[in-house]
Formats: sequence, structure tokens, C-alpha cells
Amino acid sequence: DALRRQPRDMVYSLSNSAPLKNAEDYENLSNMVRTTADIRDAWDSHSSRDAFCSSIKEIWREHDKWASHCGPGHWTDPDMLVVGPVGWGCRTNACGEHVPCNHLTLDEQLTHMTLWILWSAPLLIGCDLEWIDAKTLDMLCNREALKINEDSLGHQGKTVSRHGDAVVVTKPLANGDIAVGLFNTGNNKRQVSVTWGELG
Repeated sequence: DALRRQPRDMVYSLSNSAPLKNAEDYENLSNMVRTTADIRDAWDSHSSRDAFCSSIKEIWREHDKWASHCGPGHWTDPDMLVVGPVGWGCRTNACGEHVPCNHLTLDEQLTHMTLWILWSAPLLIGCDLEWIDAKTLDMLCNREALKINEDSLGHQGKTVSRHGDAVVVTKPLANGDIAVGLFNTGNNKRQVSVTWGELG
């Protein structure tokens, strides 16, 4: 009620790890809802340094369940982007300065960014802008990818195929097109493919 009385637009975000069973209420009561625990720059649970935080693969597993509860005005939020130099687990340089780093490889960061784009997730930058590099800027400023994230239909992409480490995520777009993400979540090279039937 207090938010409704304000003379300006505001985003009301519920945080964090909201129970899925109440998702329909969140759609009516908030603009964004956090779907998982806090993110860390870890690819899987084995590489996570904090038992209370989620890796990219853990978030992927949990966030998929929210696909039917995302749309314009009520966004599902898998937490901030951990691309580029983030502020924890850092090193000190020769001058004794605190230098942010990232425990995700570049490929893992690209996968992370691509998932958030296909999920229509809020793209909240979580890195230290003082230390941002060209590769991170390229990821964050890719206009073609951002257009997919900001598509007016606002559907959260869904995992439509999973064969071991080969995973396919699709997102319908307002113009009738389908955005498709082909992912290899394992450590070994492999071919990832999808059939027209799986894409619908």
C-alpha cells in the first residue's frame, strides 16, 4: 500500500529463495522475485566456497521450475550477474592493492550470461566497475543478446532437451521467432544438437 501511494514508479523485488508454492501470489504482489539463494562465482557445488550460496549449475536446476511464473511486470530473478571482476575471493597485487577476480572461466561466464538472457532475467551487474575489462563489456553490451533478453513477450526460456551434458534452452519471441541456446555443461568437448520437433 505504501508503494502504491508513491508519486513515481518503483520496482518491488522480493528476496531471496522464495518458495515456489507461493509463486502465483508473488506475480500479483511484486515486480521481481528471487528464485534461489545468493549466487557465487562457482560453476558447480563442488567449486562453491560458501555452503549458503548457489553455483551457476545449482541455480540452473532451481530456476527452470519458475518458467510459467515469468512475464511483463513480474520477473523471475536468479540473482545478479557474476561476470567480470567480482568483489570476493580476490587477490592482492604487487602494490598491495585489492584486485577483484572471478573463479568462473570465460566460457562459464558466457554460459551464465546467455542463460540469464534466455530466462528474461533482470540483468543486474554484479562486478566491480572500476576493474571491468573489455571482454566483460562485450558480454554486457551485446545489443543482439540484450534484445532477446528484453523481448516484449517476456517469456522465461525453458530447458527442452537434456542428454547428459548436452542441454538445449529455448525462448519464444514476440515476432514468432524462437531463440535457442545450445550448451555443453561438461568438461569435455561434445556436439550439441536439437531437432525441429524438440523446438516445437
